Amino acid sequence: EPGSPADEAGLERGDIVLVIAQREIEGVEDVFAAVRAARVGDTVEVMVVRNGVERTFDVLLGSDAITQ
Repeated sequence: EPGSPADEAGLERGDIVLVIAQREIEGVEDVFAAVRAARVGDTVEVMVVRNGVERTFDVLLGSDAITQ
């Protein structure tokens, strides 16, 4: 999503996430667990495959809270 922490870090739609904060990712549950283990404001390393090439990004975690 434009303006999201992932977007700001350079992640793109279609990237295949392999590792978040040194945790192997095998499914969506692993993504949620890795992100929940960190705190808002932490920077986590995210390794992805894009077009067959592994790339690593530092992602500053933001809040997923929705204000009404």
